[in-house]
Amino acid sequence: MTDDLLRLQSMTRRDAIRAAGGLVLVGGSVLGLAGCGSSGSGAGTVTNGSTGGGTVKRGGSIQVAVGDAATSENLDPQRPWNQNNGLYVPLAWDTLIQLDEQFNLHPSLATSWHSNAAATQWTFVLRQGVKFHDGTPMTSADVVWSMRRLFETSLASPIYGPLAAVVSAKGIAAKDAHTVVVDLLHPDAFFPVIFAQTGTEIIKAGQNVFTLSNAVGTGPFRFTSFQAGQGWTVARNADYWQTGFPYLDQIRGVSIPDPTALVDAVTSGSSDLTTSVAFSQVPVIQSSGNSVALVAPAFFDSYIVMNAKLAPFGDVRVRQAVKLADNRRRVLAAAYQGNGVLTSDTPVPSTDPFYPSGLGIRAQEISQAKSLLAQAGYPNGIDLTLYTSDLLGGMVDMAVAFAQMVAPAGIRVNVKQHPAATYFEQVWLQEAFYCSWVYRKHPAVRVPQTLASYSAWRETNIPHTKVDSLLASALAATSPTEQKARMGTLLTWIADNDGYVSAAFENMALAAKKTLQGVEFPQGKGPSLVRAWVS
Repeated sequence: MTDDLLRLQSMTRRDAIRAAGGLVLVGGSVLGLAGCGSSGSGAGTVTNGSTGGGTVKRGGSIQVAVGDAATSENLDPQRPWNQNNGLYVPLAWDTLIQLDEQFNLHPSLATSWHSNAAATQWTFVLRQGVKFHDGTPMTSADVVWSMRRLFETSLASPIYGPLAAVVSAKGIAAKDAHTVVVDLLHPDAFFPVIFAQTGTEIIKAGQNVFTLSNAVGTGPFRFTSFQAGQGWTVARNADYWQTGFPYLDQIRGVSIPDPTALVDAVTSGSSDLTTSVAFSQVPVIQSSGNSVALVAPAFFDSYIVMNAKLAPFGDVRVRQAVKLADNRRRVLAAAYQGNGVLTSDTPVPSTDPFYPSGLGIRAQEISQAKSLLAQAGYPNGIDLTLYTSDLLGGMVDMAVAFAQMVAPAGIRVNVKQHPAATYFEQVWLQEAFYCSWVYRKHPAVRVPQTLASYSAWRETNIPHTKVDSLLASALAATSPTEQKARMGTLLTWIADNDGYVSAAFENMALAAKKTLQGVEFPQGKGPSLVRAWVS
């Protein structure tokens, strides 16, 4: 394998936000080409921002106020669901690889990885001496089981799509107790990036049921309590394989679904951190005196889904009209107060090296949108219901701003807010027109997660396989130049034709006590508290 086959390039981000009083910017560069395998002694995600500095203090506990807890949650780490799940799963389980804030790949449970020259076989060398919380050693048998389990239809894993694009479960095998070899069906120069995502955590071989008594991982904390939709508690794992971590003795999660009460829990209550909050609440945090807003640039892929299985979105002209009627710059300004990075209906921000060079930020085209609607049989415009929820800070504001932008084209949008606790069961994948979100991901993972014909989380349901063929071509490219060109072709097609509508990648804002230090923002996962401590 050459160094160019799977390498990362950092790229300076445009000034997406400005760090001001009470606003702490974390992370500062963007996703480059896929990362190169490496070796090392620890996963070590690096942060270039936190709530402050000083000498690390060990011990103590913190409380996290969670805005999107749901009764459907469980302790299966391979079922990523919401922000709450994205917080507690990485506390108890580890992935093979970590992506830091600059999208660099770092060893975790795998110490190194490499491919053959054609990128059709990948070998993962595992860290020795790692134990699960019950004392059982982690071996290649656990890794093979964890990888193969992602193919189970009953699991409905979002990772199924990225895997199914290039490999079958039969292609995953243990070479010895500490080596796993994966033979691909098709070349994939980005394959290791999959195993840095939430949902690929390594579990014990044979395990399919996860209760409080057997929710054992290799992670820095162990579960001591869990009640779906209400709260959870984890305690420090004294035998964690990363020497010296974690710093905290205990972390508690509590459900606070009301957005105002969520912020109050930190600014005037007993919580130390929140899940995401709307940027309209940042002034409240700034003026509190005891708290700051932590901001991670372009952290959320927050978007609108047009489900082609349901009328009227089976007609590409309607999908194109909706996209043309949007005013992306005004949505970014109105919904996020400018706190994000613009895009043009494609699942990477415009600062991403894979962003199509000829796409730009498309202007609003009201006349063209009206013409397409008329051709589709809607000469007098169209009435739509758009579902949204407070499960992500700013998602309701985004829906309202979008509705205002497309109205001049005769697209009359009724925004309907649904409770966060049941949104994923009753709206997501069910309705014709709804808001959704994922953490920002590498496009080689993000596209097959929801946009391919074989995706387990198939949101837009486009009735053909154009995305599949363009994605396969992009994954097979082994030179950075060809990777960028082919990925650009894929992303442009999505922008032109798919049911994916996005004005911007949203910066993530969290409310945090000034005493909370060391919060990190690895890519492909939620905020990390492994190195958090209280000053």
